[in-house]
Amino acid sequence: MRSSQSQPKAGRQLRRERGSSSLQGRLTVITGAIVALCAAAILTSGGTFALWNSTASVSAGTITSGTLAITVNDGSTSPISFSQMPLAPGTMGIAAIKVTNSGTIPLDLHVLSTTVSSTTNALAPQLRLGVAAVASSAACTGAAVADPTVALASFSTPASPGLSTLAAGVSTYLCFELKLDSAAPQSVQGGTATFTITLEGNQRTS
Repeated sequence: MRSSQSQPKAGRQLRRERGSSSLQGRLTVITGAIVALCAAAILTSGGTFALWNSTASVSAGTITSGTLAITVNDGSTSPISFSQMPLAPGTMGIAAIKVTNSGTIPLDLHVLSTTVSSTTNALAPQLRLGVAAVASSAACTGAAVADPTVALASFSTPASPGLSTLAAGVSTYLCFELKLDSAAPQSVQGGTATFTITLEGNQRTS
């Protein structure tokens, strides 16, 4: 009988312990949630005070870009003429071309290309061209240019270094020498050739 009477007490004690454990678990969860909310509030409320500041502005003025341009023979469109024409095998003609930097920034000048637009008696392939930069038209002589060896149709000069470096508003003269090859055949006699020389000015970078 004593044994049967002690069992209900143990059961009641067990239920109380289980109820207490469940309540503590819920309190732990609630407490953890409150702590998390407080931590989030602390992290997001850091800018609640104001920092003084002041601003001021200044006008940058007007910014402009430069221009790059070259002018040949003061803008004349007349064809250049070579001296000592007509040519015979081994002889040369010279011509001075004035080139001006008509832009606002320094440039390097060179011959970009030559283009033969027409020829008769197959004269053009027998022509050789050379060039040098000189101080004046009077300085353009046969001695100023090395003996031309490059075919007229394929003539050009390196872009860097150029033939001349020109500051804005400054001019130079290019002395061209045109030679009829010493071995030109009889068949080119009385022939003609018309060609264009293209000059290029590149922005000076240093």
